[in-house]
Amino acid sequence: MLVQDKFSLDTLENHFQANLAKEQNAFFKNFKQNAFEEFLRAGLPTTKKEEWKYIDLNLLFEFIFNFEKTNQKTTLQTPDLWPKDNILLLENGNLNLQLSKVNQNIVFCSLKTAQEKHFELFEKYFNKIANRDSLDLLNESFMSESLFLYIPSETTLEQPLNIFCNSNLNNSCRLLIVCDKFSKGEILINTFGQENYFANIITEIVLEDSAQFEIYYVQNESHTASQIASTYCNLKKNSVLHLHSFALGGHLSRHKIIADLNEAGSECSLNGLYVLADNNQTHNQIVLNHHKPNCRSSQLYKGILDDKARAEFSGKIRVAPNAIGTNAQQLNRNLLISPTAKVDTRPQLEIEADDVKCSHGATIGQLEEEQLFYLLSRGIDLAQAKKVLIYGFAREIIQKIAYLPLRTKLDELFLANIPIQKILV
Repeated sequence: MLVQDKFSLDTLENHFQANLAKEQNAFFKNFKQNAFEEFLRAGLPTTKKEEWKYIDLNLLFEFIFNFEKTNQKTTLQTPDLWPKDNILLLENGNLNLQLSKVNQNIVFCSLKTAQEKHFELFEKYFNKIANRDSLDLLNESFMSESLFLYIPSETTLEQPLNIFCNSNLNNSCRLLIVCDKFSKGEILINTFGQENYFANIITEIVLEDSAQFEIYYVQNESHTASQIASTYCNLKKNSVLHLHSFALGGHLSRHKIIADLNEAGSECSLNGLYVLADNNQTHNQIVLNHHKPNCRSSQLYKGILDDKARAEFSGKIRVAPNAIGTNAQQLNRNLLISPTAKVDTRPQLEIEADDVKCSHGATIGQLEEEQLFYLLSRGIDLAQAKKVLIYGFAREIIQKIAYLPLRTKLDELFLANIPIQKILV
């Protein structure tokens, strides 16, 4: 039986129509209708397509078709948020203005409000995505009010801006982040929740000329939840984006990142750390497109897997014919704690230009016996020696975080999520 046969598109369409009837905004009603029609033409994901080949689609569809987790009335607990200032809080995909606290010269509102009150900005930047996959279309079909964030030109964020996405129901959240010319700052996107739910998140990031930003994406969902995330980055002339991705939770998660270096002199670095145990799985799918000359990019992703956990890293660097002077590196390293853990890694290069510097590589291994022996010879017991090596493996990624308090907090999150008790025996 095909996996789709267990799930009815007719049932999904009935659910969509009931949801669409609640939409009062004419623009978004039409937008959602068009998206769902396109979704029906595309169909549900299938393992015949490369991007879904390694994902447990049975498990994914169980989350998508759990309509009870969409319609039920429930109380969403708001945890003790950290930091407590410069907060934008989304609850099941909807911006909570009462609990959001920002004291900086920026524009933030729901997408509906942006379409009504900031139409020129909204029209210029919203949904400029090419080649959306079927889950992107599903996000657009069921999209919540979500978040529009605009940082004006020549604005420097004095403190990092913290976007919290809290969930306990199925939701389709959309984050549109526009950083205008010569703006600078740091943005944290932290996703988390309670119970089992499906979070379908699209993030659009635009960096105009000479904008410089550090953006941290921390996926810390409930360990019984699923998150499918797509992040699209549009880099203009001489802009610089450092995007750090951390997968610390979720039973099933995927983070697809497509970064387009659209104008000369732009720079993008992608750093990632994923930590899994039990039978959880995560999938990192990266495409870095060099469209113009003299752009730089780097990718460094590391994974730590225990038990029957499974991970995927698919990283691709594309260099267009006229993108001379490209400098691009890619590296994926994985540490398997258990013999039953598995990782599929596929670094790829597609180069159509001369005079470029590109490299890629991947490693899969276990704790080094020589390193363990060295630590043991210095009087460190076996349990502590393993802990030191595993932490050292991950620390290279965490140290790339420029904001010290966030780096300290992610140290704590890492130590809380890594299966320390299992690997020390």
